[in-house]
Amino acid sequence: RLYQGVTGLFTDSEEETEESDVEETVTVLDEKDIDSAKEFLPGLYVPTYIPDGYELDRLEIKKFYSGDYQADYLYHKNSNTVEILSYYSSDSEVTYQLPDEGNLIELPDRTILVSEDDVDKESIVFVCTETCSMDIMSDEETQVLIKIAKNMQKK
Repeated sequence: RLYQGVTGLFTDSEEETEESDVEETVTVLDEKDIDSAKEFLPGLYVPTYIPDGYELDRLEIKKFYSGDYQADYLYHKNSNTVEILSYYSSDSEVTYQLPDEGNLIELPDRTILVSEDDVDKESIVFVCTETCSMDIMSDEETQVLIKIAKNMQKK
């Protein structure tokens, strides 16, 4: 349902759009204001490592009527970006299907899969935890993305 809401894809005769599925949105433009985001989304994962020189452009959190959340961090350094897109499901039975190919890293609290985008040939890091899944995308080297993934902390 979250995937359908995020992409605007619906089945059957529903003719809703992504926006009609969004109950509330919070946007943070300064790292000092992350606490307000944590109040809006308890259990928000926050990056504790971002490469030098990058600054937060925005953090946008959407709450859907289903109880699901989407958090989208965007960092900029000149023309380079780091984006961290997180999905929080209210369904405790949710399962994630990772791509078949890639380098799998198992940690006690998360699974990290490093994959390559076939179109752009850049690395994408998928992170699955007990409460959310994250996509980390950037022009940075793969090892930098893995370090970001390992340093996402629940606040």
